Amino acid sequence: MIRGQLQPTASTSRLPLHAPLRRTAAGPIDSTAAGSSPSPSLSSILKPPPPPKNDKTQLSRPYYFYWGAKRVKARIDPDVPLVEVVKQLVRSNQLALEAKDAANPEAYALREHTTGELVSDRNLGEMLETATYFDLVKNPDHEARIVVRKLGSADPAALKQTTFSLRSQLTDVAFRTAFIRADGIPALQAIIRRGSGNTLAYALASLHVLLDTDGLTFDSLFIARLVDIVALEALVNVTRPATAVLCTLASNARRRAPAYSSFVDILLRQKLLLPALVERLATGDLELSDLTVDLLDQLLLGSVDTADARIPDKLEATDAWRAIAKILETNVGAPAKRFSSLHTNLRKYLQAASSAPITEDDYHYFDEIWLASHLKDVDESCRWRRLGFQTEAPQYEFEGVGLLGLKMLKRFAEDSQNEFAETLREHEGVTEPARRIPLSTISNIVLALLLSHLASPDAAADDNAISPYLFRLSDCHALAVQFFQKMWEAGEAADAQDLDRITRMTKSQIAHVLDLKQEKSWFRVRQEFLTADFATVRDRQLRELAADHALLATPKAQALKSRLYSEAYERVRRQRVAALEGGAWFRLAAASPSLSGNHVHQRGDKQASPVWRFYRLSPDHRNLRWSDTVEPGQEKLEPDALTSSVSVDSIVDIKFAEGPDLTTSTASCNGPEHAASGLDSVRRRFHALQGSTRSRPSSDRAGAVDEPLSFALSFTSSPPVQLVAPDEATYTDWVDGLCALKPGGAIVTRKTLQYVDSLADIGTRIKLLDLQDRPPERGSSSSTGEVAPAG
Repeated sequence: MIRGQLQPTASTSRLPLHAPLRRTAAGPIDSTAAGSSPSPSLSSILKPPPPPKNDKTQLSRPYYFYWGAKRVKARIDPDVPLVEVVKQLVRSNQLALEAKDAANPEAYALREHTTGELVSDRNLGEMLETATYFDLVKNPDHEARIVVRKLGSADPAALKQTTFSLRSQLTDVAFRTAFIRADGIPALQAIIRRGSGNTLAYALASLHVLLDTDGLTFDSLFIARLVDIVALEALVNVTRPATAVLCTLASNARRRAPAYSSFVDILLRQKLLLPALVERLATGDLELSDLTVDLLDQLLLGSVDTADARIPDKLEATDAWRAIAKILETNVGAPAKRFSSLHTNLRKYLQAASSAPITEDDYHYFDEIWLASHLKDVDESCRWRRLGFQTEAPQYEFEGVGLLGLKMLKRFAEDSQNEFAETLREHEGVTEPARRIPLSTISNIVLALLLSHLASPDAAADDNAISPYLFRLSDCHALAVQFFQKMWEAGEAADAQDLDRITRMTKSQIAHVLDLKQEKSWFRVRQEFLTADFATVRDRQLRELAADHALLATPKAQALKSRLYSEAYERVRRQRVAALEGGAWFRLAAASPSLSGNHVHQRGDKQASPVWRFYRLSPDHRNLRWSDTVEPGQEKLEPDALTSSVSVDSIVDIKFAEGPDLTTSTASCNGPEHAASGLDSVRRRFHALQGSTRSRPSSDRAGAVDEPLSFALSFTSSPPVQLVAPDEATYTDWVDGLCALKPGGAIVTRKTLQYVDSLADIGTRIKLLDLQDRPPERGSSSSTGEVAPAG
């Protein structure tokens, strides 16, 4: 029972007023607030007064009860039932409830003031020990029954008001439990089945709150109604909660394969659902777009958990992934992060689908591929090889790509832009079967390369990396297959070894074009696949191989380069000597002490006009013939027009300026081994020496004495001469050629030595690339990771 009197307060605050407590002689606490008159005693609810106790006896502490702005202080006997305590509080004059409310005490309950926890008979004793302040509130059970009755109202305005307040009421666990116990869910379902507008939106929002309760189930007709709302409803405030409800149902269903299968059956009956979801991905309503992404995420995760691929197949058919890729291409950074979970689950699905076996239930895909080829079925013995398979049992040729590979081949074959049928018909006319393009095999190879690049565990290492290319997997597959086909034809491939070689080229192209570190438009990606040429891709492979320093540093790779260097050195030396036979124009320069010392013939003062001389080496390489003119000719002089000559053996010294600083060098007689040592090699692309452009000699007679393209020749029986070459190519040809003609002569210019080193380096990489494309023989050194030097 409540001991003492119930005390009202004039304060409108809900905080307790700590009025000083006055002890009487008998020891009880006076429940009258300071400054107020004593309240009438509620003798009907008080126990007989206890016998007088000593002042030192510890009295029970008071509790404070609130009803709105009113408060009462009283002591509670823990042995009294809770219903009796509530009844006395409701009927107390201090709280002053209205008469109709006071007559119905079962409609009220107590909650702890701070936490809001509902007081029950089970926790009453604990509450009285730990709490001091309580609120008198409406009983959740009573309120739930009232709300359920109101949900059946035929008045639209009253129904709207009830559903509007229901969502906030359901956040209270006690009310939610009471609402479910009072059959509130069937009442709410009835509103969702027949409702519209705001009332429907409020009811769906309330249902979404209820879905947190375990054990709730719904019949297929009600789920179909939710699907129709998501697919057909135009009001955003309705589609938002409906999508959220469907997302939660999908999350609950995917935990059990049979339930998820039935759930997917209901979804797929509504043909407009997935197209509507795809359309909303790019909507301006970010909340609705995020809810749509969450729904697709749950459906995709359910496909992974239950191995049910119907939803991903439908999403592929409705271009959902392509729509997401377009969003990612135009929204980078934070806006793209909302697709992170979907990206991760798509990768999981692709990995699972690529390992799924092909069963008899999937054989219809082969028939559809055959129909897409438009080939005449004239020979059953080679039917599938005509489609580009390796055998007549194609179901066993999808290792590594699984059922996903079969579906991807079907999609590629049915897309007219890929010219699947045209390519097969074109290669039907190739007489040699080995030279026919294995198009279906290529499809599987390309898909395996794409999965390795985009969906492998290594690609998933960076969780923050969201690739739009993964959502465009089918488009990337089509482009890469067309690239493979182009390289096959350009490389004149004809056997399995060529297939491996083109596979390596395609792998290099995929890594280059689909580089996640570079932002590219889809137009640029298409162009890089469709316009690539064989030579460019092969050249990039060489550069990639050059970056593999571990391979180039192996002893056998170094031995290979040494042999190729010697071959390149000798070839360039012969080319330089051959260039001398063609002849060239030179300007006779004034003496330059910094270049030629005191042995150069003085042609007069520096202001004298220089003359031109045409030199040509005789075919037997014994004589150097020349003729002087005032102006250089437009054409080279014929041997008969050359009036003077000097023996090559009479050349005792060749001095030349190396570089723009005119550092004087003297030709040495070192061989290729010495010339290669200490060389600061530059890695540049190979270009043929014969194709280098030489400019025609300039007719400008004004020139300086000390010039980078000048060199001096000293003879045993003739005056020395200083020559200025018209261009750098002529300069290197003649300096290296004249030095090479001397006994034990060698190439001496830095540019030519760098050129020789580049030839050897390029040749080494080409050989290594060819060896990589070549399958290793049994017991060969290639199987151990070493490279054989043999060409």
